[in-house]
Amino acid sequence: MAHRFEMVGGHPVLDFLNTINDWTADTPTDYLADGAEAAAFGEQAGVLSRAESRRMATLVHGPELGRLRVLRAVLERALQALLDARAPVAADLDALDALRTEVSRSAKLRLVDGRLTSEVGAERTGGSTLRLRLAAAALALLE
Repeated sequence: MAHRFEMVGGHPVLDFLNTINDWTADTPTDYLADGAEAAAFGEQAGVLSRAESRRMATLVHGPELGRLRVLRAVLERALQALLDARAPVAADLDALDALRTEVSRSAKLRLVDGRLTSEVGAERTGGSTLRLRLAAAALALLE
């Protein structure tokens, strides 16, 4: 049975950071143990639909799961730096900038309720959908 994530951050990206139980622990628990857990998180956070979550459970593995974890670590360091009134380190800014470019290439403009919106569609991104949607949300939050 999938882990039941507590959505207490008020934003999917903050809840994503909470998938590590204690960032300062010597051996923190990682609740994104595999693709099924990552997909379950995406659905519970509202980042993936139920159907997308079911597809992602088999697509998020190996390298993509690693990229998802790297994203989480970069975001944790960048947000912690900003909370501490410090600039994020150059490597993390570069990683976020590369993600911005990847999200931009993957997103499609759509008209929703009379407004243009940028959407990362699963049909274009496959197993990267969860990571790219979280990256898009994180970039919007950071900006």
